[in-house]
Amino acid sequence: MTLTEPTLAPPMATTTVDMARILAEHAEREARTTALRSGNRERLFDGLIATGITQVTVTFDGAGDSGQIESMVSARTAGAASASMPAIRRA
Repeated sequence: MTLTEPTLAPPMATTTVDMARILAEHAEREARTTALRSGNRERLFDGLIATGITQVTVTFDGAGDSGQIESMVSARTAGAASASMPAIRRA
């Protein structure tokens, strides 16, 4: 009978994480998001106003960075009548 000893895997190579690069990329994404936010808000509200929608309800379930929209988004006009959301036009 031969006794064989299990061999250990070699240690993993040390990883180098460039935190300065990661933080710079994050700051760049945040700056782009901030720059787009006001224009997107204006487009959204302009589209809703053009169709007479005065109220939009979105049911969201979750907390922190996890969650989802639970039901369909509903819209109403000034007279509290149900309304259809405008069609999406992608640029």
